[in-house]
Amino acid sequence: MRISKKIGACLCFIIIFILINLCFSFALRPYSGSGSEMWQGFARKAPIDLIYTGTSFCLCDVNPALVDEQTGLKSFNMGTNMQSIQSSYIALQQAIKRGGITKAVVGVDPEIMEMDRQSNFRAEACFVRNLSDTLPLTQRPGVDLSFVTSKDFIGTPTSVLYYVPWTYDRVSNISGNIKEKLQNQILDATDHRDENGYYGSDEIFGEGRNQVDITNVLEWNEKNDDLYDIEIVKYNLTTLEDIAKLCQKENIELYVIAYPTTQALAIYNLESYKAFSDTIKETLSPYGYTYHDFNLIKPEYVDITELSLFRDNGHMNNAGSAQFSKALGIMINKSENGEDVDSMFNVLP
Repeated sequence: MRISKKIGACLCFIIIFILINLCFSFALRPYSGSGSEMWQGFARKAPIDLIYTGTSFCLCDVNPALVDEQTGLKSFNMGTNMQSIQSSYIALQQAIKRGGITKAVVGVDPEIMEMDRQSNFRAEACFVRNLSDTLPLTQRPGVDLSFVTSKDFIGTPTSVLYYVPWTYDRVSNISGNIKEKLQNQILDATDHRDENGYYGSDEIFGEGRNQVDITNVLEWNEKNDDLYDIEIVKYNLTTLEDIAKLCQKENIELYVIAYPTTQALAIYNLESYKAFSDTIKETLSPYGYTYHDFNLIKPEYVDITELSLFRDNGHMNNAGSAQFSKALGIMINKSENGEDVDSMFNVLP
């Protein structure tokens, strides 16, 4: 009898917990957040020739429609906020499986390669949970379990929190979110991705910054002794190699790039920055791929010193994205035609 009561109490607790979790998830999880829009948009657009992965730099900088104009391809932006190299790998796997891609642009930079998945749990969990939500019911448990039992999360409280999505995937405008869910439609059209996964903005960066580029980077390093040294996390480098192996196996043309920002050469020690680039190239080289840093792109393609091309201290606006997307398309075309791509970029002194 006592055992039955304990079992009954346990079942009641589980049922109450599930109901509370469902209620909070309904109220707090966004009706149409950026991550869910990415996976839903990707599912609608497949098959796709080319994808782009990376953090919010990718999300804001790459306008697939403009790249497609240059290349004649059909592409989609799979960038998400704080996307780790591991999430980029997951995106690539899904794109191969469901999208039929032949090309991929994978964004890496010091921030990504120094990123620890455990400390980045909120973004990591959002990425996989939003993927799981777009899959058939029979496939969801496998995706969920592979995440919570991964070496990065297993045995930690965060692995359990994955099943409580409103703790990491939530909105601030709760009443507006509930209205959208009840009416099953987006009521506020701002801050949403387009049908190609691009998140555009006409906002112009209005603040000053240190203008550091290839012309004055030596002088900048000589007069500043507090610049940051890059320390790549080993398993991030291993994941990048896994990406290269997968692309080689699937005969996918891989373009590993750094998206342009307003600050890369201003905050990193030059020797450390060069060592980072060399390490990425050495990792990719055995598989026939290379790395191009758009912070070194020549100004006739993208003038990254022009603040009017940026919406903030790192992300491009629509004007900047237009220049960058065109340059990216040119690079892809040159590569496809066997032309010299390196000539588009400056070389660090």
